[in-house]
Amino acid sequence: MVAMNDTVPNAAVMTHRIQGDDLKYHAAVQMVLAKISAMHRDQPALIATSMKTEDFPGGIRSSWHWGTTQMEATIAPILTERRDGEWSGAVIYTIKSMDGSPVSLRIGGGFTEWFHLPPNTSMLTDVVTEPGDGVKTLEPGLHQIIRPGKHDHVVLVRAEGATEQVINEDESAHLILDFPQGSGSIIIAFADTKDHARRLITGDPTHALNVIDEYYNNLHESAFIRTPEGILDAAFQAAVTVNEYCWFEPYGWIEGIHHWVTFWHQQHAGMAHWLGQHERARSTLLEIASRQFENGRIPHLEPTGNRRSDFGGANHFFAWQVLVYHRATGDGETVAKLLPCLRRMLQNTEEEYDPE
Repeated sequence: MVAMNDTVPNAAVMTHRIQGDDLKYHAAVQMVLAKISAMHRDQPALIATSMKTEDFPGGIRSSWHWGTTQMEATIAPILTERRDGEWSGAVIYTIKSMDGSPVSLRIGGGFTEWFHLPPNTSMLTDVVTEPGDGVKTLEPGLHQIIRPGKHDHVVLVRAEGATEQVINEDESAHLILDFPQGSGSIIIAFADTKDHARRLITGDPTHALNVIDEYYNNLHESAFIRTPEGILDAAFQAAVTVNEYCWFEPYGWIEGIHHWVTFWHQQHAGMAHWLGQHERARSTLLEIASRQFENGRIPHLEPTGNRRSDFGGANHFFAWQVLVYHRATGDGETVAKLLPCLRRMLQNTEEEYDPE
């Protein structure tokens, strides 16, 4: 996940914790893997004015002024394949001064944030590290952000065309990248191993942005509405985009990109059918069925693949989803595969909710 502040030109690369059993912590706390704070002629991010931050399909764009200099930055997750059980990703960040004056980026390990509620204070400062955080230069243009004891991920930063410095202060270290030409881009990747992170961080940044644009353009060309009310058209496009953000193969759709506690697959699956994404709905049904509780109850799945059951269970939602799937596709073969699961689910429902 990525974030940009709308009052200070700071950005963050984030994920959710997968260690431990505190579901609330998993759900609402975003662990910042890398924080980016922009500078101009040694002027800190805090003096920026006229900030405007808005999302675009696949990422976030921000513009602001430092005095008379207009700035623009974008951040977006790179579209990469993710295999079941992997916790990894890559992000591209670009920055540009419209008058060509030099710009700099300060990059550190960042903080842990509770994005459910304001104020997310660390995003309002130009501090990018906590005590103990460090930077290790692996080779020119390639650095590792180190946060001992904070997470188990390998976080790498790759920059091209930048002058690099590692600054040690206040029992921590952060990276400064200077772009004398007034523009530049970096890629940040995280993975469970250094080799995997290195694979994710390779490639051309411009090509990565073009792939993101093409992907979402194709998505919106295949699913749209045209009404006399432009706001309705925009709202529909936003819903399509957000549903895409929430897809988490193979388990289903997370409740929201800020809330990862479980997959509320039944609502999202209906929209997937409207968009012609029948295979996603099918794979979700089969995945949930394969993880059915031994007593027949249908589980809620978590991003780790763990199962749980609360809020009254998911039996009725699953039954509804199978019905909607069959109505949308006519795929009797898949429904036949699900019949043993459905029978166990019905028996469980009777035993738990109607024992008499």
